[in-house]
Amino acid sequence: MAKTSSQSTDARREAATRLCDMARLWVIQKITATHPWQGVDFMPVKANGLPYVGVNIPVLLAQMEEAKATYSGCFGSHSQHASAGNSVRKGEKAWHAIYAGRVAKKRDKKDDESKSTESSAPRPLDDDDEDAWTIQVFNSIPIFHISQTEKAPNDPAALSTANREIRVKEAKVDVDAMLLFAKKAKAMAAEHIAEFNAKQKKEGAKLTGVMATFIERLAADLVVAYHSGLGLRYAGKVNGIYPQECLSVLQGLSGGKIMRPWGIASAVMRECAPELDEQMKAATEEAIAKREAYKQKQAKEQENLWF
Repeated sequence: MAKTSSQSTDARREAATRLCDMARLWVIQKITATHPWQGVDFMPVKANGLPYVGVNIPVLLAQMEEAKATYSGCFGSHSQHASAGNSVRKGEKAWHAIYAGRVAKKRDKKDDESKSTESSAPRPLDDDDEDAWTIQVFNSIPIFHISQTEKAPNDPAALSTANREIRVKEAKVDVDAMLLFAKKAKAMAAEHIAEFNAKQKKEGAKLTGVMATFIERLAADLVVAYHSGLGLRYAGKVNGIYPQECLSVLQGLSGGKIMRPWGIASAVMRECAPELDEQMKAATEEAIAKREAYKQKQAKEQENLWF
């Protein structure tokens, strides 16, 4: 018997929750080591060169460590690898990342609206279109590591990321400059937390105390990792060990709850690296242009149909 759409959605949501729990355990293991983030020498990036953000950072690094894929942090979907001039080999088993956000959807009038809860009910996307809605999604999505593509690990193009890391490691990094970046990141994280708390009506939903400390420290680690080019392991050496209280907070998180700290910390990383926002903006505009071109092509082909 084939799975219904609802069953398939539930399965993807459960898979995403399991990925979050796996990431939480991996993070605890790493920041309780003698040197925080030991062995994490780079940040995961998409096939188009843009960095992964949020909880997908530990989700992907944990899978890489399990697969002993240490020479590159490049991931992507079939289409993303293809856009970068590469292709996934046939028969390769997908790894998984998390997609969480709102997506546009046409409301099916046959849907039983009574099944929607207040917290998950779709919201209108366009006041002029009563059938245009957005729905909240929290899914596990398949992606592939560059080792699973035609550009094999021994291919110079596949090793470009690893070679860049080696060159960076040979260079001297200004520790004082990294400490200033860390200080700025913590201050920006505190501002983000304050903005988030101002929107919360329930006191229990606010980020305070040790949780705020953990987010500020995590933001500092990501910013140092990005600006130094040496990954989280180096950030752990610069920023020092995590306090025991932060570990206790991590132990208490589960499922999607681990996403918020990484989401805020990643937002700080992007703000400390304006060029990333420019890259993301350009990538988004390119994707929109491709979709519009495809729609126009479809419309033109439809006009040519005479039967």
